[in-house]
Amino acid sequence: MSTLPDAGALRKLTLLFVDDEEMIWQAIAPPLLRRFKEVYYARDGLEGLEMFHRMRPSVVVTDVQMPLMDGMELVREIRRAAPQPVPIVVITAYNDAAHRSDMADRHVHKPVDLHRLLDAIIDVAGSYGLMD
Repeated sequence: MSTLPDAGALRKLTLLFVDDEEMIWQAIAPPLLRRFKEVYYARDGLEGLEMFHRMRPSVVVTDVQMPLMDGMELVREIRRAAPQPVPIVVITAYNDAAHRSDMADRHVHKPVDLHRLLDAIIDVAGSYGLMD
């Protein structure tokens, strides 16, 4: 049985998780809630953008395909409006250029594997100096 990556430094970070698939959120929420200082959840890009502005999370994880505002547009809006650069991980069921964002720091493919997601978050948070 493999163990999850050491994520102790995540305890000081806040995470915004944006995905319209409630089942993914229900499966991934408990381990995320144990590892981060705070975890916020939005069901679509519009709600995610509003929460981003209100909560100012340390890290954003977003799905690509969502109603109202997709993850690609959400990433563009965060990059445009964020007062400071923020690490962004995109999760997607697709493996083509049309479903990738050059503005995202990392892409993780569905089905979401908690190990790969945490590795990606730790890596991008570290590259922004948030894991010190």
